[in-house]
Amino acid sequence: MYGPKYTPGWSMMTDAERTEHRAKMQSFTHKADCQAYVAEHHAQMAERMKQQGGQPLAQPRRDPCANLKP
Repeated sequence: MYGPKYTPGWSMMTDAERTEHRAKMQSFTHKADCQAYVAEHHAQMAERMKQQGGQPLAQPRRDPCANLKP
């Protein structure tokens, strides 16, 4: 699932970034690769939020990589 309820930083992403993020998330087959990308994405969105003077970025509601093989 993707969207403002599920993806931290969704509102700070452009439509192109959202499309790229969705495609990237759908491409993962290994949990470690997915988790590394999610951590990097979260850090980037947290930095954007900090630069804009917003509230701290929330953690994802669920682990988007949970169903992938180790």
